[in-house]
Amino acid sequence: MLRFAAVVSLSMIAAASPAWAADRADVVPEAAEASADPAAAGTLSSVAQARNVQAEHVVLSGDARTSARPVALPGLYAMLIALQAYDGYSTLHGLALGAREANDTMHGVVESPTAMWGVKAAAAVTPMLIAEHLWRHHNRAGAIATMVVANSVAVAVAANNARVLHQLAVVR
Repeated sequence: MLRFAAVVSLSMIAAASPAWAADRADVVPEAAEASADPAAAGTLSSVAQARNVQAEHVVLSGDARTSARPVALPGLYAMLIALQAYDGYSTLHGLALGAREANDTMHGVVESPTAMWGVKAAAAVTPMLIAEHLWRHHNRAGAIATMVVANSVAVAVAANNARVLHQLAVVR
């Protein structure tokens, strides 16, 4: 089961990684040269130069609000939200089937579904806020590492919950 969880998490991370499109600034000048209309070629060239200037401004400014996030970071946010939602669902479902909460610190929380969903929301939002703080302070690797670690822990918990639910289904 742990191998399955590892494959699923790596697949989700790989699926969230950025894909490079053909609309990069270095492709546009080639299209301008290939155009038969000189006016269109000049316009396309101007667009390419504007894109280059804008891209340089974003990179050189250092302003975290204007620098683009990698596609992986929002993907990791979404993955953590999904994993926390599954953890909450599977915990409530497992408790209804007779399982017990293995985490001692959560015993009081799981008695109230509202409290448990509040804890799950906080468990999803807290790493995201930390990652955003790290990103704004130019620690981009730290931001991504924070989300990878949070997702890895959530995958392990979700895999354990899935195993317990499977065992409960086999017993019934």
